[in-house]
Amino acid sequence: MDPYPGRFLRDDFVDIVIGTSLEMATAYLARGQDRDAQECMVNIAIAKAENRIQDDPFNEYLEFQQRWAEFVQLAPEIKIWSPPSGTD
Repeated sequence: MDPYPGRFLRDDFVDIVIGTSLEMATAYLARGQDRDAQECMVNIAIAKAENRIQDDPFNEYLEFQQRWAEFVQLAPEIKIWSPPSGTD
C-alpha cells in the first residue's frame, strides 16, 4: 500500500495533518497572510472531526474509487467535465 494510499491510512495521519497545518499557519502568519493561516486552522478542525469517524478507511477508499469511476463516466453526459482528447 505504500507510498499511496498507505501513507494516508496510517494511525498517525491526523497528527501529521495537524503538525503540517500548524507549520504552514506559522509561516503564513510570518508573511502576513492571515487568511491563509486561518485556512490551515480549518484543516486542523476538519482532521480532528474526521478522526472521530470509526469506519474502516481502506473500505472508504475503495468505495470512493468506485464512486469516482462512476462520476468520471457520468460527468461528460451532464456536461460538467470532458476527458482530454486522446485519452479514451
